[in-house]
Amino acid sequence: MSFEEIMQEITSGLTGDSEKDLAYLKEQAEKYKDHEMSKEILRACGRLMYEHLPDDKKADIGQYINNDVESWYSILEEARFNHFQNNKEKALALIESLVKRIEDMTDSGMFANDAVSEYYCFNGPMETTLYFVNTGVQKTLRAPDRFPFATVYLFYGSLLIDFDRIDDAQAALKKAVRWNPANAEISFEYAETYKMKGEFEDYFKLSLDIFKYAYTPQDLARCYRNIGFYFIEKKLWQEAMGCYILSLQFEGDSKNAQSELYYINQMTNGKVKEPSIDFIKATAEKYGFPVGADNNVLGVAFTLGKEFAEQNNFAGAKHFFGIVYELTNDEDIKNMITALPDSNDK
Repeated sequence: MSFEEIMQEITSGLTGDSEKDLAYLKEQAEKYKDHEMSKEILRACGRLMYEHLPDDKKADIGQYINNDVESWYSILEEARFNHFQNNKEKALALIESLVKRIEDMTDSGMFANDAVSEYYCFNGPMETTLYFVNTGVQKTLRAPDRFPFATVYLFYGSLLIDFDRIDDAQAALKKAVRWNPANAEISFEYAETYKMKGEFEDYFKLSLDIFKYAYTPQDLARCYRNIGFYFIEKKLWQEAMGCYILSLQFEGDSKNAQSELYYINQMTNGKVKEPSIDFIKATAEKYGFPVGADNNVLGVAFTLGKEFAEQNNFAGAKHFFGIVYELTNDEDIKNMITALPDSNDK
């Protein structure tokens, strides 16, 4: 039988009596402990057991998890404060205590992906839906409760860069990407380690991939700057100039883009002229990046905006339509936002 058939058979035996159902589910877990899909079945039985716990027991478990999660965030904030105070050794010791916790949890198999579920630390529906759309994943996406695995590894990797431990930083940031592959900030930091090591082809490929998850003008602008840097390394001056011009379309006050354009001008004695839009489009097509936001990014944001509007969650609708507007300056989207009510009265 398939996993779905086994779970359908198990759930058909539930009676609605919490005490009896808990005993029954324990029996089923024991029955399937040696099955080839034992991990998936036991996890599903565990979730059913939680659902059938008395409310007071659920509250106790919830409070325990909440206290544990809060302790993680307290340590994370203390590490950040010490880093801000330039007490980097203390910050490193604090963040490594959280990394040790993550490794203890993951080494035990907790939150490991299986045949029916994948665990990620996505930040909200935009990242979750983009990952779903971009990968076509068929499994159920779950979160490791509220433990900030991706955030911890991001800070750890960034801190290791400060210590010039680039290989270690790269390994930590790779884990951050594993826990949240849909977060542009994490992916930028990971790509940066390849740039630091002079591995520009990998840097270029990783930067291309970030376009699929860049849903703010600032992130999109940074994507273009990354690609522009790669072109400079290849001495493709006009292609680089086109990327920095695109970057300034989305972040007009970027000193980085402006200084790189000045650098190109200096290196070429002003002989490279501003490329035409046709040249920029041809370059984008040749190297595989969009001119403007990725179509899936716009589609996901617009769809989420519609869904939230249909649920009368007008603040949420404005947020997601706002993502589309910031990336496109589309007046029709602006009018849609303006037409939405200010309240969420249903």
